[in-house]
Amino acid sequence: MHRYYIINNIVEFHPTTRQLRNLINPTQMVVLNSPASRCLLLLIESSNTIVTQQEFMYNVWEKLGLVVSANTYYQNICLLRKGLKEVGFPADPITTIPRIGLTLARETQVQVIESADVLPIANVEESKTEEGARPVHHDTPDSADSDHIGSLRASEPVSGIVAAVPDIPAEQSLNKAGIRKFSKLFFLITALIFSILLADIKVILAQFQGSRYFENYMLAVNTNGCHFFLNKEIHNTDEKAAALTYGNQFKPDCKKFPWVYISRYAMLPRASVIRCNKPMTRPNYCISDYFIEDH
Repeated sequence: MHRYYIINNIVEFHPTTRQLRNLINPTQMVVLNSPASRCLLLLIESSNTIVTQQEFMYNVWEKLGLVVSANTYYQNICLLRKGLKEVGFPADPITTIPRIGLTLARETQVQVIESADVLPIANVEESKTEEGARPVHHDTPDSADSDHIGSLRASEPVSGIVAAVPDIPAEQSLNKAGIRKFSKLFFLITALIFSILLADIKVILAQFQGSRYFENYMLAVNTNGCHFFLNKEIHNTDEKAAALTYGNQFKPDCKKFPWVYISRYAMLPRASVIRCNKPMTRPNYCISDYFIEDH
């Protein structure tokens, strides 16, 4: 059985072929790369819940034996959002929960379809061709026209044919050929440079986004080898004490994960704790815990 999803009655998502297809305009289609497709599938399967960055890293890469950086995660989420926009979503269906993770927007509707017909891979390749370079078809005359043209050429005097060919200087022909080759080479080099610059810009933006992710935290206390950071929205002493209670339960792990980042908001019944083996200014490994308070 082939399972696929219909999102907001606008787009079909086929995980097996990584296709996004607009239901209103079926020719409008996007093929996601494998990580971006797995990210979207994880969001759909975890609807009405928040998926943390660590959960994305584990389910999309680590389960397959792959180790990637946070920049790779940010780049694939960016590519996923771009694909959703290109396929026809009027608004981004993915909502960012600051310093926690991602989830599908509250108004997003997902319908699960079970089908015995598997979408053929050939369709994916044809769609790629349509989005890229279209094949060029040359019209060929039918047999009757070919015979007619052949008889005309056979009866045409040789002298007439020679006279119909204009005299083209050899140097002029070589110059034109050289210009065409140079133009193609210049275009290829320009396109290559542009692609490299675009990739560098994406990496820089992802790094900048990752570095700013934890600027909103302030060091609150150092104890038992742990460095506890609290988000800047925590102001008074009671809020600070309430937030630190979530971090205190992880003191036995301070040797392994001494950098602890705690988020808590007075108006929201939830808190998050992110524990890292190194500070956020360096490459590190982190574990996140999410708490919902009972009132």
